[in-house]
Amino acid sequence: PLFEVNTEKVKTYLGNAMEDIRKKIFNKLENSIIEQYKTISDKYQDIVGHIRKVLNSPDDVEAMDKYLYDLTTEKVSLKSKAGDAFRMMMQLFKMDCICSELVLSSAKEVHEWPSNLEKELKSAEERHAIERARLENELKDKRRSFEYRVELYAQDIH
Repeated sequence: PLFEVNTEKVKTYLGNAMEDIRKKIFNKLENSIIEQYKTISDKYQDIVGHIRKVLNSPDDVEAMDKYLYDLTTEKVSLKSKAGDAFRMMMQLFKMDCICSELVLSSAKEVHEWPSNLEKELKSAEERHAIERARLENELKDKRRSFEYRVELYAQDIH
């Protein structure tokens, strides 16, 4: 009987210790997932902020074209990181853990970002085309003005 009592205490102690370790692992995984989702979401927000910039000069147009060209690689990287975070979240579910509302809302937000980004890119593309046309017209006007002044100077010289 004495042995059974001690064994039961050890069993209870080990069971509690395992549950504490399980909770710590779960919390670390959950915090890691939240941090990954936050990083991904912040990057998407940075991208949207950048593509919403108003183009004021030809240099701005050129920089934006380069940024949009390089963005394809960035989008693939972000989707890959989101997939990794999602797989970690699935591991939590396999461990019969219930994720916090923050993890679920972050996962939903990151899942929606690619389609939202595409909408933003289409809107920005239209806006940038208008701004590019405006800048091109300004440059044409400046060129005409310059050519006219050169012509006047040429007439003054002759």
